[in-house]
Amino acid sequence: MGDMQSILIVEDSQVNLRILSETLKKDYRLRIARDGGEALAILAEGGLPDLILLDIVMPDMDGYEVCRRIKSDARTADIPVIFITTMTKEEDESRGFDLGAVDYIIKPFSVPVLRKRIRTHLDLNTYRKSLEERNRELASLNLKLRDSNEDLESFAYAVSHDLREPLRVVMNYLTLLEKSVAAGLESDSAGYIKYGTEAVQRMDRMIADLLRYSRIQRQAAEFEELDMKDVLRLATMNLSARIEQTGAEIIIGELPRLRGDKLQIIRVFQNLIGNALKFTAPGVKPVITVGGKTIDDGVLFSVADNGIGIDEKDRSRLFIPFQRLNAEDGYEGTGIGLALCRKIIERHGGKIWVESGDGGGSVFYFSIPVL
Repeated sequence: MGDMQSILIVEDSQVNLRILSETLKKDYRLRIARDGGEALAILAEGGLPDLILLDIVMPDMDGYEVCRRIKSDARTADIPVIFITTMTKEEDESRGFDLGAVDYIIKPFSVPVLRKRIRTHLDLNTYRKSLEERNRELASLNLKLRDSNEDLESFAYAVSHDLREPLRVVMNYLTLLEKSVAAGLESDSAGYIKYGTEAVQRMDRMIADLLRYSRIQRQAAEFEELDMKDVLRLATMNLSARIEQTGAEIIIGELPRLRGDKLQIIRVFQNLIGNALKFTAPGVKPVITVGGKTIDDGVLFSVADNGIGIDEKDRSRLFIPFQRLNAEDGYEGTGIGLALCRKIIERHGGKIWVESGDGGGSVFYFSIPVL
């Protein structure tokens, strides 16, 4: 009995009350109110019903007023209300729906139809409550995940910052050692010092990149309307020495505006264009084409190159921090650049991906929704 759903019947006709009670008492717990005032008093007591069957024409207070008060009270606003009435005018039904009723049943009613409509609205209300509970759980999980991410970023920032100091000490001592014994140093010893110095330098670059990665959220700026021509101008200006050195051709097409963090979007283009300048075959002049267009839910940008391409088996690792796909002696870098791009684009609510043919160039795409 305790698991049965409950219905409050608000009806002043003894005949209709008897029919409703006999029809529903086997499947539901019933409470009876013979006028609007008694119904509101029952609701004020607590133990709220799962559904209300409400007559419209009643003495003292009609069903419309009762429904208005039910829906204006946060405690009872979500209880489904079904009007039972002899009123059949379209404006009467419209008024009831405007007040928050979920259905109308016209007297004299069909018992099978009554039962089916009651069951339908009870099931819908149960589903609604389940969704609300899931949403609350998801909101709580999202809050915990955000706090966890913030803690992780703070930890990464602190560790990375602290690691750089002992590395500087090691580097300084290696430099002093090299200078102090340079004259009589055997070739093997000189090589050992050289390898140690290079290893320290690589680790320092990795830590610096980790610091940049952890700062994406910590140093995030407010979104603003961006002139993408200006964004590309600044990104290519930061790469001007490399562009001049390689003789690269940069082709910039249409670029729709977007709202975003200017410094971070500059970094995305700078990383993508910088990779296109870096990963080229020997003797090949880099040709890089940047474009964009408006799509249904936002904007889409692309950076295409004529570089060495990316093997299909490597693409799943492409945006993971410190995942290098090429030998260190061939192409410099720590493997953090594309991971930074992905984190920035995800902060903007978008996604980034690549299409590439082996040895046939690559096209990096990223989309950002309109905010």
